[in-house]
Amino acid sequence: MSHNESEKDRTLWRIRKEAVGRYFSRNSIRLWSFLLTFLICAGFSFVRIASSGTVASHAVLDYEVGQIADATIEAKVSLPASIGDPVEVKKNEVIIRKGFPVTREAYDKLQKMASSPLYIDYIAFLSSLLYLFLVTLLFYFLFSLTTKEERGRMLLNALGPDREPYLQMLLLDCISFVLIYAFCSILPVFMGMSQGQLLLILPVTLCIMLASIIFGFENALYLSFVISLAAMDAFGYKLFIPIYMLASSVLATRLVIGVSDRNRMVLVSIGVSVADLLSCLIISIIYNAQIPEIWRQIWKLSLFASLNGFVSGLLCMGVITPLELLMNTSSVFRLTDLDNTNAKIFERMRKDAPGTFAHSEAVAELAEGACRSLGLNSRLAKVAGLYHDIGKIENPEYFTENQNGENRHDNLKASLSFTIIKGHVRRGVEIAKKEYLPKSVITLISEHHGNQVIEWFYKKAQDEQRAKIIEDCLAAGKSREEAENEAKNLVLSDVDFRYDDCRPSSKESAILMLADTVQAASKSWESCSYSAIEVKISELIKHKIDDDQLAKCNLSFKDLNVIQQSFLDTTWATFHRRTKYPSQIAAEEKQAAEKASLEKSQAESGRPLAQDEKSAETAEKSSGDSQRGEISPSKAKTKVRKSPSKTSKNSELSSKKSESSGAKKKSSKDGKKEVKKDGK
Repeated sequence: MSHNESEKDRTLWRIRKEAVGRYFSRNSIRLWSFLLTFLICAGFSFVRIASSGTVASHAVLDYEVGQIADATIEAKVSLPASIGDPVEVKKNEVIIRKGFPVTREAYDKLQKMASSPLYIDYIAFLSSLLYLFLVTLLFYFLFSLTTKEERGRMLLNALGPDREPYLQMLLLDCISFVLIYAFCSILPVFMGMSQGQLLLILPVTLCIMLASIIFGFENALYLSFVISLAAMDAFGYKLFIPIYMLASSVLATRLVIGVSDRNRMVLVSIGVSVADLLSCLIISIIYNAQIPEIWRQIWKLSLFASLNGFVSGLLCMGVITPLELLMNTSSVFRLTDLDNTNAKIFERMRKDAPGTFAHSEAVAELAEGACRSLGLNSRLAKVAGLYHDIGKIENPEYFTENQNGENRHDNLKASLSFTIIKGHVRRGVEIAKKEYLPKSVITLISEHHGNQVIEWFYKKAQDEQRAKIIEDCLAAGKSREEAENEAKNLVLSDVDFRYDDCRPSSKESAILMLADTVQAASKSWESCSYSAIEVKISELIKHKIDDDQLAKCNLSFKDLNVIQQSFLDTTWATFHRRTKYPSQIAAEEKQAAEKASLEKSQAESGRPLAQDEKSAETAEKSSGDSQRGEISPSKAKTKVRKSPSKTSKNSELSSKKSESSGAKKKSSKDGKKEVKKDGK
């Protein structure tokens, strides 16, 4: 029994050890990042405490001569007198005693102890280390989301299994944390800055705005919280500036939400300036009793805070562009820049593959509308829709939308055609990397076909194989019926005719796939009713579900209903009907009147008017070619007669021709009679 228990304990220990090892292996970069952040901040804390006037965790400035001491302070190290400073401090000497007044001699000794490098307040340093460790630990757990789904919720621009955007976010947050703590710890000590001067240059609003624009609201909110907590340690646990930092950061985070234009950043800068002014004013009034010098200069502090907010907004506009390029992120400003169809890549596509360009614009419109309906990143979906088929630029003539009658695949084997079609995804990813597109856009390009079957060439390959079987069977002496039966039993595996296994890993990616499918299929819908289009879109989406293409993207059936309705509204708009022009209505009325008159004349004469009908059809065709204006698809086959003047001219010409032909026939008959008489 004991042997079994010990074996069980060893097994449990081994399992726990392996689990811990896997955790550290999976989170090694995050652990090292936060450890390095903690060590750097600890270094700044040591410099601050070693340079500050504290003794035994008590600031010398908190005491004055004649004040009753609230603590007992003993000297730990002897400090001999010097020429410039005759005060001597002996080891284990009681400098001040709790409950007794502070003398001038004791105060001078406290100042000498505080200024000496031998008297580093290790108790204060240890307290600071413990506090920083707690804040850094909180920082780690807030930002060390372990699952891809959790990271996807935080990162509005980071999609799929890619770790790169998350690591970029972690890097920016750690740098911001260290930078703000360094400003708060070092500048007041070494440069003697007052709180007002510190409020003027403190870059907390700038860092938070950058984090919010690039990586989203939730990330910036977490960062605001941990930075404000860290600042409390730098300011000796006084709450005025940390609370102001928290209020300013949260307001700035909220104000930059939805900003998609750099021009609007000026308005945001003004809003942040006003918010900082009010925050500083309110907090100064609250802490007036504790900090009277702030109340005396409250207008100056508020002005400094307001100026800091406005300058931070302007600096954000200048810093965001190089930072986006350096980190290659898909922030709203970067996506706005990429949403420009006048770029060189689109100029080339418009010239070499015009059908693909028109298709990409339509797909971008469908994907953007569906993502907006679900509250997703619609700008990312639009940019990915524009770029998703850039791989077709290399061989545009092999894709249907760019062909003008001739199909290059008619003379190729199915396997070769499949290789060409499949290769446009890989080539598109290569071009996207060369164009330095964000990782999230490249991910959507690689996933927009999933691993679905290229059905046309799969069927063509089956037909080729069956034809080969029939040919071999006939050569072997079998009958045609036996050869056809044997060919029918052939079922070709579709594994070799699928795209690479890159099924959509995000909702935006899945919407792009569905938009691409619906737009391509809609080009074969000539004239459909609203309900017919709804059924067709529903069938296309159901086919993707049955083919297991949407298994990784977390789309619910409710989401699919919203997507289907968005696609339906956008697609139906392309099948809209125009009101007929007056000229069209008049032409149709004339056509109906002429048709009625023809039927009436046919009934009166009792003989068919094939020639007249044929000429009428010719007139209708030429009249239709000469029509101006747009005609709805449902009326595309409507025949329009010529104008009455042209019709009358044609009838006169036809009557003259008939009269001349009759005269010729009569003369020929008379000639024949004369010949017969001469013969007799």
